[in-house]
Amino acid sequence: ADISLLGDMYVARVKWTGATALLGNVDFALADLSPAAVWARRAGKDNLEFQKSTQPEAHESAQAVLGKEVDHQEHDEGSYTWRDEGDDVEVSVSIPADVKGKDCKVTIK
Repeated sequence: ADISLLGDMYVARVKWTGATALLGNVDFALADLSPAAVWARRAGKDNLEFQKSTQPEAHESAQAVLGKEVDHQEHDEGSYTWRDEGDDVEVSVSIPADVKGKDCKVTIK
């Protein structure tokens, strides 16, 4: 399995004792960014446990969303349509048949 890191981000490693006691930053090697790294395999479970102990209301709300169907319905906005597919959002724009790809510019903000 791969880890996809998209966009600007700050990568840091910290050491905790218990749910709230931060000991400080810890050095890490490039190998620690491997999908096989222990922290990468445990991160999902560890993060959920940390959220449950520090933000119980947010944790409960997030858990309530799990298992609900994503709305795959297409939404028509007039000049374009869009559909939310969970991890992806598909946007469709109709253009005349004689328009070439090099004539198009797409900006996502």
